[in-house]
Amino acid sequence: MRSPFITLVSGAALALLPHYSFAETRVQVNANANQFPYVTVRVRVADSKTGKAVTNLSKDKLLVSEDLSKVEIDDFKIFDSHDSKNPNVDVMFVFDQTGSMSDEIAALLQKTHKFADMLAQSGSNFRLGLVSFSDKTEKTFDYTADVEQFKKNVSTLTANGGDDEPENQLDALLDASKIAMRPEAKRVFILVTDASYHFQDSITKQRPENVIKALKDLGIQLHAVGPELDSYKSMSQSLAGNFYDKDSDDFSSIVSSIGGEISANYQFSYRSPRMLNDGTRRAVRVAMQGDAATDAAQYVAPWFTTASSRREASRGDESPYAPHKVLDGDPATAWYPSEIGLADNEWLHFALPTERTVSKVTVKAAQGHVFDDKTKVTLSVDGGDDLSGENAKDGTSVTFNLAKPVPVRQLHFDLHVPAGGQLGIADIDVFLPDGSLIPEIDMHHVTVASRESAKDINARGEKAYHANKIDESVKLYLSAINADPEYAQAYSNLGLSYWKLKQYPDSVTANRSAIALGKQQGNLTVMASSYFNIAKTFEEQKEYKQALMNFWWANQTTPKPVYEKAIKRMNALIAKDAE
Repeated sequence: MRSPFITLVSGAALALLPHYSFAETRVQVNANANQFPYVTVRVRVADSKTGKAVTNLSKDKLLVSEDLSKVEIDDFKIFDSHDSKNPNVDVMFVFDQTGSMSDEIAALLQKTHKFADMLAQSGSNFRLGLVSFSDKTEKTFDYTADVEQFKKNVSTLTANGGDDEPENQLDALLDASKIAMRPEAKRVFILVTDASYHFQDSITKQRPENVIKALKDLGIQLHAVGPELDSYKSMSQSLAGNFYDKDSDDFSSIVSSIGGEISANYQFSYRSPRMLNDGTRRAVRVAMQGDAATDAAQYVAPWFTTASSRREASRGDESPYAPHKVLDGDPATAWYPSEIGLADNEWLHFALPTERTVSKVTVKAAQGHVFDDKTKVTLSVDGGDDLSGENAKDGTSVTFNLAKPVPVRQLHFDLHVPAGGQLGIADIDVFLPDGSLIPEIDMHHVTVASRESAKDINARGEKAYHANKIDESVKLYLSAINADPEYAQAYSNLGLSYWKLKQYPDSVTANRSAIALGKQQGNLTVMASSYFNIAKTFEEQKEYKQALMNFWWANQTTPKPVYEKAIKRMNALIAKDAE
């Protein structure tokens, strides 16, 4: 058998990084929060010369690792290209054609043939459609099996206007759903945009939940490629698709990612060796045993706390109204949904990394807000019925006393607000039967004295590190983290010490924690240096594509000449490997 090439796609967030010249596809897919800590990986293995799918591999042929730690494959499946269950596919691109999208339009033209080849080689009878939009639906093109005709359709798009974000994605999705699809075909929509969307305003009467229902009723799977907003993540998840952070990779790679996802011929899952819901990127590598074929990818673990939306959403986790603000025990900080008052559909969700026995839950309203008969919150435990709590006399909090302590993995809070009303959540406390907070929340309640102690211990760790007492520095950094589990700099320092000790998986893990905390705290310096530390680790392992991505993230966070030089060095090494 000729050397195959591998394309990874996943129900988790992946940025595929090929190492060999035969692996031309790069893939990026985002994490499915419902599956974590289990990661579902879809793999395309094809003959390097013919491009035809290779479907006779056993799971023993694949070697899988996450952040340099080996993992065990579970639930291994093969998709035979001749299997009658392999559906025909109707793929609709719903494309933002405003002025900032010219690069994406060019990339779609460039990647169309590669995208179509992957679908054809999977055995699918595919068709491609196109709808473009700005503040209105601009152009619509019926589905066609003629790739050249589809490219002609794409070439008519002209990126102009659109300086007045948001745009009208919702009407465009509905208009696209009205174009005739084959009854027997798998239906895939790919929304591509760099802007937020209008809803229930002078531009459109639609709301996202209405559009989701309409697409779901038609059996449409939605992949969203866009800015990192809660709304796009929620929309794609609701429609069994993936969210792709538009700025995490070039668009041509994302197109290849989706093509690989549709045409994958293997699927398996594994349990992450690091089950923390901390929003960190994790590197997944799949290699062929006894063969040169290999590819690597990244997925993004979900946050412990997620929400339907947030105010100042464009700032992501740096938003002062982000959902993790309900964990800090500070009444002055709060989560505020961005769309509250317009509909009764806002929610906040806790995903516990391990089962906890819960006896009581208390929800505190943001300053100036109260719970009453009309403005309230309900709780669902592990997908069960909604529970109503008992309001405090002054309405500033609501308490859910469970009939008896129960093991819990998921806590889901729905906000119920009348039209024109508002409601913010300052804090949520979840209690064990002994009256203490669950560890996932308790770790965020750090006293001023503990923070100061952690700084002193971290300084001693840095002194030990510079004296080349690396083992001692590790112990001190761990002590600093124990005193203040949100101390981003201590995690970054710990990662560097592990790197010195050549404990590479531990180094990557510590630096990822530093990045997650730095992102929440707006600490760009820690984020950039931690990306740099991760990149050096992968470079030392000759994982040059992974190293390149992390050097790139370091430079995106805080541009520096040393990062730019590293990027050039990685590109040169990658080019040399491809010769």
